[in-house]
Amino acid sequence: MFPLIDVSGAPRARGRVYGRLASAQIERSIATYSSLFAYSGIDWGVAQQRAAAYREPIGQLDAELLEEIGGIAEGSGRQINEILALNARTEILPPSYFAPRNPDLGECTALAVPPALSETGGTLLAQNWDWVGAQRRALVLLRIRETDGSACLTLTEAGMLAKIGLNQHGFGLCLNILRSSDDGARPGVPVHALLRALLKCRNVEQAQAFAAGFSYGASSNVLCADAGGAAANLELSPQGLQVLRDDGAVLCHTNHFLRAPGGRGAAALPP
Repeated sequence: MFPLIDVSGAPRARGRVYGRLASAQIERSIATYSSLFAYSGIDWGVAQQRAAAYREPIGQLDAELLEEIGGIAEGSGRQINEILALNARTEILPPSYFAPRNPDLGECTALAVPPALSETGGTLLAQNWDWVGAQRRALVLLRIRETDGSACLTLTEAGMLAKIGLNQHGFGLCLNILRSSDDGARPGVPVHALLRALLKCRNVEQAQAFAAGFSYGASSNVLCADAGGAAANLELSPQGLQVLRDDGAVLCHTNHFLRAPGGRGAAALPP
Protein backbone atom coordinates (compact mmCIF):
# COMPACT_ATOMS: atom_id res chain seq x y z
CA MET A 1 0.00 0.00 0.00
CA PHE A 2 2.87 2.37 0.82
CA PRO A 3 6.19 2.52 -1.05
CA LEU A 4 9.07 0.73 0.68
CA ILE A 5 12.32 2.67 0.61
CA ASP A 6 15.61 1.07 1.69
CA VAL A 7 18.43 3.32 2.86
CA SER A 8 21.80 2.42 4.32
CA GLY A 9 25.31 3.72 4.82
CA ALA A 10 26.51 7.14 5.92
CA PRO A 11 23.88 9.66 7.06
CA ARG A 12 24.06 12.12 4.17
CA ALA A 13 24.07 9.28 1.64
CA ARG A 14 21.01 7.75 3.35
CA GLY A 15 19.25 11.06 3.19
CA ARG A 16 20.02 11.59 -0.50
CA VAL A 17 18.57 8.20 -1.42
CA TYR A 18 15.50 8.81 0.75
CA GLY A 19 14.97 12.27 -0.71
CA ARG A 20 15.36 11.11 -4.29
CA LEU A 21 13.12 8.03 -4.04
CA ALA A 22 10.44 9.83 -2.02
CA SER A 23 10.57 13.17 -3.83
CA ALA A 24 6.93 12.99 -4.98
CA GLN A 25 5.74 12.10 -1.46
CA ILE A 26 7.87 14.90 0.01
CA GLU A 27 6.14 17.32 -2.36
CA ARG A 28 2.82 16.09 -0.94
CA SER A 29 4.06 16.57 2.66
CA ILE A 30 5.14 20.13 1.89
CA ALA A 31 1.80 20.89 0.23
CA THR A 32 -0.08 19.51 3.25
CA TYR A 33 1.91 21.33 5.90
CA SER A 34 2.20 24.62 4.07
CA SER A 35 -1.62 24.53 3.97
CA LEU A 36 -1.96 23.60 7.65
CA PHE A 37 0.50 26.27 8.72
CA ALA A 38 -1.33 28.83 6.59
CA TYR A 39 -4.61 27.83 8.23
CA SER A 40 -2.92 28.64 11.54
CA GLY A 41 -1.69 32.02 10.32
CA ILE A 42 1.87 30.89 9.53
CA ASP A 43 2.98 31.14 5.91
CA TRP A 44 5.49 28.64 4.52
CA GLY A 45 8.36 31.13 4.59
CA VAL A 46 7.77 31.90 8.27
CA ALA A 47 7.47 28.17 9.01
CA GLN A 48 10.89 27.64 7.48
CA GLN A 49 12.36 30.46 9.55
CA ARG A 50 10.94 28.93 12.72
CA ALA A 51 12.17 25.49 11.69
CA ALA A 52 15.76 26.73 11.52
CA ALA A 53 15.70 27.14 15.31
CA TYR A 54 15.39 23.34 15.65
CA ARG A 55 18.64 22.65 13.85
CA GLU A 56 20.67 22.94 17.06
CA PRO A 57 18.43 20.70 19.23
CA ILE A 58 18.48 18.01 16.52
CA GLY A 59 22.26 18.26 16.31
CA GLN A 60 22.53 17.89 20.07
CA LEU A 61 20.26 14.85 19.95
CA ASP A 62 22.24 13.17 17.15
CA ALA A 63 24.48 15.05 14.74
CA GLU A 64 24.05 12.30 12.15
CA LEU A 65 20.33 13.01 11.96
CA LEU A 66 21.08 16.61 11.00
CA GLU A 67 23.37 15.28 8.27
CA GLU A 68 20.61 12.98 7.07
CA ILE A 69 18.14 15.88 6.89
CA GLY A 70 20.65 17.72 4.72
CA GLY A 71 20.82 14.69 2.46
CA ILE A 72 17.01 14.48 2.22
CA ALA A 73 16.95 18.11 1.09
CA GLU A 74 19.63 17.47 -1.52
CA GLY A 75 18.01 14.30 -2.82
CA SER A 76 14.54 15.84 -3.11
CA GLY A 77 15.70 19.19 -4.47
CA ARG A 78 14.21 21.11 -1.55
CA GLN A 79 15.73 23.60 0.89
CA ILE A 80 17.02 22.20 4.18
CA ASN A 81 14.69 24.46 6.18
CA GLU A 82 11.74 22.93 4.32
CA ILE A 83 12.78 19.46 5.51
CA LEU A 84 13.39 20.85 8.99
CA ALA A 85 9.86 22.31 8.93
CA LEU A 86 8.40 18.88 8.16
CA ASN A 87 10.35 17.31 11.02
CA ALA A 88 9.33 20.12 13.40
CA ARG A 89 5.70 20.32 12.24
CA THR A 90 4.36 19.39 15.71
CA GLU A 91 6.47 22.11 17.30
CA ILE A 92 5.58 24.79 14.73
CA LEU A 93 1.81 24.20 14.78
CA PRO A 94 0.37 26.46 17.51
CA PRO A 95 -1.07 24.96 20.73
CA SER A 96 -4.51 26.20 19.71
CA TYR A 97 -4.51 24.19 16.50
CA PHE A 98 -6.70 21.50 18.04
CA ALA A 99 -8.80 23.87 20.15
CA PRO A 100 -12.52 24.11 19.31
CA ARG A 101 -12.06 27.13 17.05
CA ASN A 102 -9.90 24.90 14.82
CA PRO A 103 -11.85 21.64 14.47
CA ASP A 104 -10.01 18.48 15.39
CA LEU A 105 -9.24 16.42 12.33
CA GLY A 106 -9.19 13.21 14.36
CA GLU A 107 -6.12 11.71 15.90
CA CYS A 108 -4.55 8.56 17.24
CA THR A 109 -5.25 5.79 19.73
CA ALA A 110 -2.29 3.57 20.64
CA LEU A 111 -2.19 0.45 22.79
CA ALA A 112 0.28 -2.11 24.10
CA VAL A 113 -0.73 -5.61 25.23
CA PRO A 114 1.72 -7.56 27.42
CA PRO A 115 2.52 -11.20 26.60
CA ALA A 116 0.44 -12.57 29.49
CA LEU A 117 -2.71 -10.95 28.08
CA SER A 118 -2.17 -11.52 24.36
CA GLU A 119 -3.42 -14.52 22.40
CA THR A 120 -0.06 -14.81 20.67
CA GLY A 121 1.93 -14.97 23.90
CA GLY A 122 4.04 -12.04 22.69
CA THR A 123 3.96 -8.28 23.10
CA LEU A 124 1.44 -6.52 20.87
CA LEU A 125 1.81 -2.85 19.96
CA ALA A 126 -0.61 -1.03 17.65
CA GLN A 127 -2.18 2.28 16.79
CA ASN A 128 -4.47 3.97 14.32
CA TRP A 129 -3.23 7.12 12.60
CA ASP A 130 -6.08 9.57 11.98
CA TRP A 131 -4.83 12.74 10.39
CA VAL A 132 -5.32 14.79 7.22
CA GLY A 133 -6.74 12.36 4.66
CA ALA A 134 -4.69 13.67 1.74
CA GLN A 135 -1.51 13.06 3.71
CA ARG A 136 -1.95 9.29 3.33
CA ARG A 137 -0.47 9.76 -0.13
CA ALA A 138 2.70 11.04 1.53
CA LEU A 139 3.28 7.99 3.74
CA VAL A 140 6.31 5.78 3.10
CA LEU A 141 7.79 2.70 4.73
CA LEU A 142 11.40 3.55 5.43
CA ARG A 143 13.79 0.66 6.13
CA ILE A 144 17.03 1.98 7.59
CA ARG A 145 20.39 0.28 8.11
CA GLU A 146 22.97 2.54 9.74
CA THR A 147 26.73 2.20 9.78
CA ASP A 148 26.72 1.29 13.49
CA GLY A 149 24.64 -1.82 12.74
CA SER A 150 21.31 -0.46 13.98
CA ALA A 151 18.29 -1.16 11.79
CA CYS A 152 14.63 -0.24 11.90
CA LEU A 153 11.46 -0.04 9.86
CA THR A 154 9.28 3.05 10.21
CA LEU A 155 6.02 4.19 8.67
CA THR A 156 6.44 7.92 8.34
CA GLU A 157 5.35 10.99 6.46
CA ALA A 158 7.80 11.57 3.63
CA GLY A 159 10.59 13.95 4.60
CA MET A 160 10.34 13.07 8.29
CA LEU A 161 13.02 11.01 9.99
CA ALA A 162 10.61 8.54 11.60
CA LYS A 163 7.20 8.03 13.13
CA ILE A 164 5.65 4.62 14.03
CA GLY A 165 8.41 2.02 14.04
CA LEU A 166 10.10 -1.21 15.09
CA ASN A 167 13.79 -2.09 15.30
CA GLN A 168 15.91 -5.24 15.13
CA HIS A 169 15.77 -5.69 18.92
CA GLY A 170 11.99 -6.05 18.98
CA PHE A 171 11.55 -2.56 20.43
CA GLY A 172 8.70 -0.57 18.91
CA LEU A 173 6.95 2.75 19.35
CA CYS A 174 3.75 4.61 18.50
CA LEU A 175 2.83 8.29 18.67
CA ASN A 176 0.00 10.44 20.01
CA ILE A 177 0.07 14.19 19.56
CA LEU A 178 -0.70 16.21 22.71
CA ARG A 179 -1.25 19.94 23.01
CA SER A 180 0.12 22.17 25.77
CA SER A 181 -0.07 25.92 26.18
CA ASP A 182 3.74 25.85 26.49
CA ASP A 183 4.23 24.30 23.03
CA GLY A 184 6.41 26.32 20.68
CA ALA A 185 7.52 28.79 23.34
CA ARG A 186 11.15 27.78 22.86
CA PRO A 187 12.98 25.30 20.65
CA GLY A 188 13.59 21.79 21.93
CA VAL A 189 14.07 18.35 20.43
CA PRO A 190 11.33 17.76 17.81
CA VAL A 191 9.39 14.59 18.51
CA HIS A 192 9.93 13.14 15.03
CA ALA A 193 13.69 13.40 15.51
CA LEU A 194 13.35 11.81 18.95
CA LEU A 195 11.36 8.90 17.49
CA ARG A 196 14.21 8.12 15.10
CA ALA A 197 16.79 8.30 17.90
CA LEU A 198 14.65 6.06 20.13
CA LEU A 199 14.58 3.43 17.40
CA LYS A 200 18.20 2.69 18.30
CA CYS A 201 17.17 1.58 21.82
CA ARG A 202 17.10 -2.06 22.88
CA ASN A 203 14.18 -1.86 25.27
CA VAL A 204 11.74 0.37 27.16
CA GLU A 205 14.14 1.03 30.05
CA GLN A 206 16.81 2.35 27.72
CA ALA A 207 14.29 4.46 25.81
CA GLN A 208 12.95 6.02 29.02
CA ALA A 209 16.45 6.87 30.24
CA PHE A 210 17.39 8.34 26.86
CA ALA A 211 14.27 10.49 26.55
CA ALA A 212 14.81 11.90 30.04
CA GLY A 213 18.02 13.57 28.90
CA PHE A 214 16.49 16.21 26.64
CA SER A 215 14.09 19.15 26.62
CA TYR A 216 11.22 19.34 24.16
CA GLY A 217 9.64 22.07 22.10
CA ALA A 218 6.13 20.61 22.08
CA SER A 219 3.99 17.88 23.60
CA SER A 220 3.55 14.30 22.43
CA ASN A 221 3.13 10.84 23.86
CA VAL A 222 5.39 8.00 22.78
CA LEU A 223 3.91 4.60 23.65
CA CYS A 224 6.74 2.10 23.45
CA ALA A 225 7.04 -1.62 24.12
CA ASP A 226 9.65 -4.33 23.79
CA ALA A 227 9.88 -8.04 23.11
CA GLY A 228 10.47 -8.68 26.81
CA GLY A 229 6.94 -7.51 27.62
CA ALA A 230 7.63 -4.06 29.04
CA ALA A 231 5.63 -1.05 27.91
CA ALA A 232 5.45 2.62 28.86
CA ASN A 233 3.81 5.88 27.88
CA LEU A 234 6.45 8.60 27.62
CA GLU A 235 4.55 11.88 27.88
CA LEU A 236 6.76 14.68 26.56
CA SER A 237 6.12 18.38 26.98
CA PRO A 238 8.16 21.55 27.47
CA GLN A 239 7.63 20.82 31.19
CA GLY A 240 9.64 17.61 30.88
CA LEU A 241 9.07 13.86 30.71
CA GLN A 242 6.41 11.96 32.64
CA VAL A 243 6.15 8.17 32.48
CA LEU A 244 3.20 5.83 32.87
CA ARG A 245 4.16 2.14 33.08
CA ASP A 246 1.92 -0.82 32.27
CA ASP A 247 2.24 -2.85 35.53
CA GLY A 248 1.21 -5.95 33.60
CA ALA A 249 -2.00 -4.43 32.20
CA VAL A 250 -2.99 -3.27 28.73
CA LEU A 251 -1.63 0.24 28.27
CA CYS A 252 -3.31 2.73 25.97
CA HIS A 253 -3.20 6.43 25.18
CA THR A 254 -5.11 8.93 23.06
CA ASN A 255 -4.56 12.68 22.69
CA HIS A 256 -4.94 13.86 26.27
CA PHE A 257 -2.35 14.06 29.03
CA LEU A 258 -2.52 11.40 31.74
CA ARG A 259 0.28 12.82 33.89
CA ALA A 260 1.18 16.22 35.34
CA PRO A 261 3.00 18.58 35.02
CA GLY A 262 2.45 18.56 31.26
CA GLY A 263 -1.27 18.07 31.74
CA ARG A 264 -1.55 21.25 33.82
CA GLY A 265 -0.80 23.25 30.70
CA ALA A 266 -2.93 21.16 28.37
CA ALA A 267 -4.59 23.13 25.58
CA ALA A 268 -8.34 22.67 25.26
CA LEU A 269 -9.34 19.79 23.01
CA PRO A 270 -12.73 18.99 21.55
CA PRO A 271 -14.69 16.21 23.31
